[in-house]
Amino acid sequence: MALVLGTNCGLVAVAPTTDPVGTQLGLDRIARALKVTVPAGVTTITEIGWWCDIAYAFESNFEVGLYSHDAENDLPNARLYVDATNARGTAAGWKPVTVEWTVVPETIYWIAVELDDTVTAIYTDYSSDVGERHTRYAPATSLTNPWTAGTPTDDEVIAIYALMAGVLIYSELSGTVEGVGTPSGNLEIATISELSGTIAGVGAMSGNLGSVLVNISSDINYKRLVVAGSNGFYYEDI
Repeated sequence: MALVLGTNCGLVAVAPTTDPVGTQLGLDRIARALKVTVPAGVTTITEIGWWCDIAYAFESNFEVGLYSHDAENDLPNARLYVDATNARGTAAGWKPVTVEWTVVPETIYWIAVELDDTVTAIYTDYSSDVGERHTRYAPATSLTNPWTAGTPTDDEVIAIYALMAGVLIYSELSGTVEGVGTPSGNLEIATISELSGTIAGVGAMSGNLGSVLVNISSDINYKRLVVAGSNGFYYEDI
């Protein structure tokens, strides 16, 4: 397995729990940030987390943050939010931090992490991903405001995620629409503003389906999406 945007890095609808099995990347005394674009309909981030690849007996503090986008230089810009006091612990694994940060839909941001110095090296993970971008600066003892110019890297992602609120996870077209769960099939993650709103950003299926109306009443947990021709479909109760 490797790092996959929307699953175990970047903006996610479900927080990752398993080892991303990427390539080790140094983190202590380093600040790293990953470029992301908020989907339509998303206005809140509720958790930031990063992958710690090794266990080590000595504790250290880490910071997580959210930065605006410097379009001219394609780098992080102003620090919009920071949570500056978090114990890394001594075990390997995901290191989540609960937040309540407001974001603007369809806007570029950078999600960031900084880890203080430890007695020996601590690592996160990275993987190749064409078209993506992350950056770093070092040595670092905090997430600076604005971002400190450093070394950008294209076509890679790093093991940091931001959990989005108000996201509908759903299965492939012949499956079920779920309020919470693990996505399956080939469609993109869709967002909803409310249960009787619209699914936005549905991908192509013999043509572009665009946005579709979803009526999910409060007493019905699941509906089945039924395909009717190349561009038609409807929901039925299960």
